[in-house]
Amino acid sequence: MIKRLLLLTAIFGFAVSCNDYEDDFANLNDQLNGVNAKLDNIQTAVDGIAGVQLELLNINSALAAISSSIADLPTVEDIAGLANLINSTSSSLAAQMSDLDSDLQAVAASIIAELAAMEDMIENGFLAVNTSLTALGANIQIIDDEISVLQTGVLDLASAVAIVDGKIVAVDNELDTLLSNLTGQLAAQLTDITAQFTAVTGVIDANQSQALIWYLNTMAGIGRVEVDLEAVDAQNAAILQQLAGMLTVVQNGFATQSAELTAAEAAILAEITLVQQSLATTLLEIAGLETLVNAIQSSIDGTGGVDDQLAVINALIVSLQSDLTTLLESTTTIYQGNLEIKNQAELDYALELDDKVMVINGSVVINSTFATGAALTSLNSVITKMVTITGNVTVTSTADLDMDSLNSVGGNYSVAGFNITDSALITVGGNATLAYATDAYNEPNLVNVGGTLTITDNGSATVDFSGVTTAAGFAVSNGAAVTDVLINVDTISLGAGIVDADIANALTLSITADTTDAISIATSTSIVITGDTFDVDDVTISAAGVTSTLEDITGNILVTATGALVFAANDLGVAAVAAAGAAPAVAAAPISVALSSDGQNIDLNEVVATSFTITDTGTTAAAFTDLDVVSMTADSFVLTSTTNGANNEITTPNNWNVGSTSMTAKRKILFEVFLDGTGVAACTTGRHVNGDLTLTTDGTGAGIETHTGYVAGDLNVSGAGLVQVNTIQESTLQDFDGDGVNQNWQAVTGARNITSTGNNVSVNHKIITCDAAGAETTTYNSNAGSGGVIVSHGTVTHRAGRMGSLTITSGGSVSLRGVSTWYAGALSISGGAANAVIDFGANSQMVGPIDVDFIGSYDAANINPAMYQINSPMTISATEGINLTNVDLAGNAGSGAYTNLGNTQGATNFVPTVLTTTTGDINIASVTSITGPFTATSTTGDILMGGITAINTPTTVSSTTGAINLAAVATIGTAADATATPAVVAAPVDVSVTSTSGAVTLTALTHVESDNATLNAGTGALNAPLLASHTGTAITLGGVMELQALASSTGSIALSGTISNDDTLDALATFVSMTSSVPTMILPAYASGTFDITSTALTAPSIDLADLSADALAALTLTNQASDISIGAGDYPALATLAVATVAAGHDSIVLDAVDVLASATLTGKADVLQVMNNTALTTLNIAALANKGAAQTGSKVHIINNDVLTAVETGTSKMHELKIMGNAALATIDLTSYLAGGNTANDTVTAADLATVTFTLDITDNAITGTLSPVNNAGQQTTGLVSAELAPEAKLIAAHLFGFTQGTVVAQADFVGLQATANSEDQFNNTTDFSTAGGGINTAAEWALMTAN
Repeated sequence: MIKRLLLLTAIFGFAVSCNDYEDDFANLNDQLNGVNAKLDNIQTAVDGIAGVQLELLNINSALAAISSSIADLPTVEDIAGLANLINSTSSSLAAQMSDLDSDLQAVAASIIAELAAMEDMIENGFLAVNTSLTALGANIQIIDDEISVLQTGVLDLASAVAIVDGKIVAVDNELDTLLSNLTGQLAAQLTDITAQFTAVTGVIDANQSQALIWYLNTMAGIGRVEVDLEAVDAQNAAILQQLAGMLTVVQNGFATQSAELTAAEAAILAEITLVQQSLATTLLEIAGLETLVNAIQSSIDGTGGVDDQLAVINALIVSLQSDLTTLLESTTTIYQGNLEIKNQAELDYALELDDKVMVINGSVVINSTFATGAALTSLNSVITKMVTITGNVTVTSTADLDMDSLNSVGGNYSVAGFNITDSALITVGGNATLAYATDAYNEPNLVNVGGTLTITDNGSATVDFSGVTTAAGFAVSNGAAVTDVLINVDTISLGAGIVDADIANALTLSITADTTDAISIATSTSIVITGDTFDVDDVTISAAGVTSTLEDITGNILVTATGALVFAANDLGVAAVAAAGAAPAVAAAPISVALSSDGQNIDLNEVVATSFTITDTGTTAAAFTDLDVVSMTADSFVLTSTTNGANNEITTPNNWNVGSTSMTAKRKILFEVFLDGTGVAACTTGRHVNGDLTLTTDGTGAGIETHTGYVAGDLNVSGAGLVQVNTIQESTLQDFDGDGVNQNWQAVTGARNITSTGNNVSVNHKIITCDAAGAETTTYNSNAGSGGVIVSHGTVTHRAGRMGSLTITSGGSVSLRGVSTWYAGALSISGGAANAVIDFGANSQMVGPIDVDFIGSYDAANINPAMYQINSPMTISATEGINLTNVDLAGNAGSGAYTNLGNTQGATNFVPTVLTTTTGDINIASVTSITGPFTATSTTGDILMGGITAINTPTTVSSTTGAINLAAVATIGTAADATATPAVVAAPVDVSVTSTSGAVTLTALTHVESDNATLNAGTGALNAPLLASHTGTAITLGGVMELQALASSTGSIALSGTISNDDTLDALATFVSMTSSVPTMILPAYASGTFDITSTALTAPSIDLADLSADALAALTLTNQASDISIGAGDYPALATLAVATVAAGHDSIVLDAVDVLASATLTGKADVLQVMNNTALTTLNIAALANKGAAQTGSKVHIINNDVLTAVETGTSKMHELKIMGNAALATIDLTSYLAGGNTANDTVTAADLATVTFTLDITDNAITGTLSPVNNAGQQTTGLVSAELAPEAKLIAAHLFGFTQGTVVAQADFVGLQATANSEDQFNNTTDFSTAGGGINTAAEWALMTAN
């Protein structure tokens, strides 16, 4: 084979070349190598499976004692079939390998045959290349087909392995199933167990041999396959290597022929693609095989490993072998037939049976009357061996017989006379009848009774059948008939298998004599306990239902019933008895009581207990707790009810003397501690609760209702429904506990916490008297005691007299009734709802602090103004209004001890009042003065305070849209008055009265004495027409203001809004400073004060601009300005219009330099200097009425320079010794008529002295003035080339006027006298001065006369 491959390599060394083929075959080789790797992994998995198979074979060999498993093991035929399958696969593989070898030989022969043809092709110029390539493609296809066949063989082998593994898994599963059922199979096959063992041994031996042979053959076959696969892999690698080499040679030798090989290349590439596709399919199949192997491995790993499985199976085998041994031995311990032992002869026979009496397949009758001494001993030696009796057992016993091994009775079981020892008895197939003479029925071992369990009552202390789980019935006989009555039994214990349905009558325990023993009952049946006239000790009962009428119980009580409990007794525990005569005192002997059931009906006389606990745990809605007790004395009382349903009612006609009472239920709790009145029973007063009382309900809608006298302790009530707390007390004052306090005047001596999470709360504390007919003749309210906390989902109604501190949170209205009085305690209310109201009973009295935060309204109209009044801090927030119209906040008219709202009994001890509402009014119109700090706030409601005449306390009143009425207030704060006797010292107060849009009425206000006063109506009207003065640091005024009389402030004034009287504050003259956002202000009387305003228009006589800060100011009018004006960039960035009239004396200067947006300036009066420069927005400059301030001889300076959009200037009527109009790009008109008329008048009295030091200057350049000038030369001829772009008659007149000043120096420079730089623009006087600007301009009268000769 190798030689042929080498030959094939040599032949292909001369074949054609194609680089692509080399790459494709390299890829093919890589994929084949991948296939080999996959096969190696499969072999590894197969090796692992082989190990598992070996361990499973070991398991099979260990199951020699398991007969029924053999049928499901692989038979000889199955194994033979598997062997045949493997042999067939191996044969098929061998045949396929033989075919492959033959095909390879054929390929080699074909290649050799083609060699000659290829040599001819080379010699003839490679004409046969294409033919050779086609043949090569066919040979490659043959190789590919053979590889596919080989892969198919490998898959067949994998399938065989999978089948083997499947069989192994099936065997394993069958073994698991058989092992789980083995116990039952053995029980059914006791009769032929020996024969089965023999058969099992033989079959296992035979099959074990076959299985081992099969395994060895299988592994041998797998080994051969592995060797073959390795050989095939090596051959494949060699072939591919040779093919790669040959293709390389072909490439190197025939590169120039590549164009001719296109068709052959395409064919080969197509073949290679098919090979790749085939390999991909193979890889997928191999992946599937790997998945199967992994699944097998996972199933093995998931069981904890083969060793663990072997350990479990071995343990089962050992146990089964032990059970089989026992069963085989039992064949020697069985007695067939009935057995009776009533005399000595029958006893002797039984003794001969020895161990055969262990299992008696029949009935047994034993009567021990004959047996005494040795006979009794012999009898016990026989019956103690008895384990199982399939028939009936009847025992008549005169002594304690020992049947302690007896485990099961198939028929009836009857024992009469003396009790026997049968502690191992578990099952009775029929009836069990026990009639002991006196012994206890103590059979806790008995579990199953197929029929009825019947006992005969004998007055014994114990009946114990606690282990019974199944029974068809239970009965108690009195010896003549079934009564189901046990008499004077201390302990009754019946197992769960005995229920009410199993008993014909109610199971009853009758106590007919006093006993010091405890009573213990545990049963799944109901039980009735009677004992009307006797005392008993501890009572412990667990039953389905309990009805007990025991008379007196002196021991602890624990009763648990799954059903209802009816518990009636006389006295529980022992009450203390004082010594009487010769009778000694008796100490109290309290007990503990715990009752648990599905509803209770408890009727007791006197209870003396350390703890009394009731638990209602059932689900019956109609069942509830009903406790009637004549007298309850205990350290603690606890009621727990866990289900919804009818009320839990606790009632007593006497005092409830319990240190701590706690009741928790899902049902309503009704707690009544009532004492009938002296008349008709309907007139009742409550008895007292001496201790803490806590009541809680959390079931849907479950409320709480109490009727008691006073509560000497804490009261905590929380209900899910309507909560009603009523204390009804007798009118006679009583000191019940000797502490000097009449307790019945207080409803609760401790804390009060009352809550309803789902409904309303009603609290009613009252004191009554009853007339002879039983009617309530006097009703008034007791004191609430320490106050407390009330929380309600709905409304709160509270009736009480004097209060401690009371905190209420409600979901609705709060009604405080009963002449409520808070002397020192605080009232705090929160919550509420839309349309809810807080109101008071008639003649209520408020003295203590008030804190209200409420949705709804607060109505105190029923507060008695003649009684003690509010003198503590009061904070009320009620969204829908506050009505205090009937509250005399000015003082305490009843006692005279208090003066004003907020003023306690000390003269200077003031407290605050805060009132807040949203939609309603705050009405305190009857209040005439307020002493303590006061705050009132409203959103849309009005604030009505029209009765107050002065504000002398820190006050804040604010609203949004509501009006504020303070119409009677004449003064805020107190002004100093040195003329008064004694002298009045100034007393400023902080005050803030503000509204967003509501009107503020202060029509009587004349003076404000305050360092911090705000009177601001927002967009509403501020009506303070009489307000004349403010003394203090600051006052803020706002709104649509009527302030006609306001003349002065010693501090700062802040203004906002508008001024209603034509924007004019007629009288305002002096203030320290002003801030204002009023758009337009006219201050005709202004004299002093600085401004920092955002107003847009301001008019005043005169303002030192250093005192004016006004970034938003657009228009400034100064009607009699006394100080100079100087405005520059950034000084007034919004100033657009300026109008200034100077005082008669005039200004030194008016400067408007780069004023940001100044568009119009009108200046009148006098000024030495006017400078209007660099104003980019100035379009109008009106200075016609501005004259010079100085002497007429010297004139003024006027500079109008670089104003970009200024179009016209009209001068005033005064002289100007310096006029500069320069760089005004849009200035086309200069009107100097007024100036010239004034300057040329005959009264001009200039002297040489006046003009000696003055330089007169004219400079009009770079403006937009247009016109022409035609100068002449010294001959009077017009000279060409002298052209001016600016000329106006006024300019000439100005120049002539200036030069009319014959003394001093004159500098005149104007654009219209400039010369062009032309050849004839020389000085006609032939000197160094010409008319050009560069030549000095016109600086002599002669030069000017020459220029204007025409």
